[in-house]
Amino acid sequence: MSVLREGIVTRLSPTSLANVVRRDYNDPMEPSFDQMTPAERILHVQSLWDRIAEEPEGVPVSDEMKSELDRRLAAHRVEPSTAIPWEQVKAELRRR
Repeated sequence: MSVLREGIVTRLSPTSLANVVRRDYNDPMEPSFDQMTPAERILHVQSLWDRIAEEPEGVPVSDEMKSELDRRLAAHRVEPSTAIPWEQVKAELRRR
C-alpha cells in the first residue's frame, strides 16, 4: 500500500501500515466511525484488533470456550486425518 505523507509517497509493509493506522486512528481528532469510508473503517478495526492481540493474556477465555477447545483438541488427536490444512481452507474460501 502506498501512502502520501507530507508530499512523499511511501510503500508500506503490513507492519508499518499498522503503525500508521494506529497513529492515525488514535488521534483524538479522528472522525467518528460513521463518517469514515469503508476502507478507513476496516483499517480502524484492524488497528483495534492488533492492539488487542498485543496482550493475548488480557483476552478472557470462558470455561465453556476452554472446554470446547479441549474437546476439539482431543478429537483431533484421536483422528488427525480429519483436519483440513489452512491453505486448503483459504483456497476454498477464495473460490466462493
